[in-house]
Amino acid sequence: MPSDVLSPDGSLNTMVQDEESGLTSRYEDPDQPQDPQDTVVPLHPEMPTDAAPTGSNRTRRCLGKVCTAREPCVLAGILILMFFFLFAGLSAVLGQKAAPVLACPYEWVGYRNVCYYLSGRQEQGSWNWSQEQCTTHGASLATVTRDWELNFLRQLKDSADSWLGLRRQGERLLCVDGSPFKETFLVQGHAECVYLNGEDVATSSCQQSRPYICSKAVGAAPENGGGETTFPVLDTGGSSH
Repeated sequence: MPSDVLSPDGSLNTMVQDEESGLTSRYEDPDQPQDPQDTVVPLHPEMPTDAAPTGSNRTRRCLGKVCTAREPCVLAGILILMFFFLFAGLSAVLGQKAAPVLACPYEWVGYRNVCYYLSGRQEQGSWNWSQEQCTTHGASLATVTRDWELNFLRQLKDSADSWLGLRRQGERLLCVDGSPFKETFLVQGHAECVYLNGEDVATSSCQQSRPYICSKAVGAAPENGGGETTFPVLDTGGSSH
């Protein structure tokens, strides 16, 4: 039969005796306070979830915040550098003066800032008539005073037997503008007017009918004072159109 027994510590326990075996069992009241020595302490207490991080965990979190804060700054710095170099490049380009484009009229050939026109066989006449034709183009018969000019004209098609801007007066050869010829190359013959004879420069009567070569500086007055279509000046020799 169960019976209540008061333990020495003052807690109330229940004693139960088994009638068949004669054994007695003790049951503690769960509502009574337990002995502190009987309290079971867990071997692995759980850490509170809101515990403050320590050591390397704190360092990683702090570094993560720093890196996240730096990313926009690095990107902004790169963009600023890109705009700086772009602005500097544009300023350098715009600061340079644009080089003038050398141009000659249609059907003219340009070389070293000089425009040349070769009439070819379809236009022939006397020396005076040829000079008049060049004047209508805002030019004159080609004045050849330097070796490079002569070498260039020799390479052009339809340049053979064409009048040049040289004419003899007495014993001297004068350019069409009245300046004296410096005799930088040999002129064959002793006639009055000068023409290009293939590879050579020769003289003949001014009344003979020949093609002609006109020349004028790049940017000179256009033909008859009107507008004209222009084309780039060549750096090397070329042929007429």
